[in-house]
Amino acid sequence: MRQQSDNPLVKIVYYSVTSIFFLSISANLILLFLIGLGIAEMNERAIGALVSIALALIHLMRKLIAVIGRENSNGT
Repeated sequence: MRQQSDNPLVKIVYYSVTSIFFLSISANLILLFLIGLGIAEMNERAIGALVSIALALIHLMRKLIAVIGRENSNGT
């Protein structure tokens, strides 16, 4: 079982980044759902930017999880 970090700054950063990630991904999904229903309209360039932002957020979250896992396995 992994040891949890007792540093409050690490916990604050982890929880804030995680909450920002989930809020932004859910906002992207809601916006894409509204576009699919025809309620909201965006041009193709804006939709492409929205999708690329979502992919960048997923990539950054994967890197953050990898760094946190590496630090926890080293015992720091």
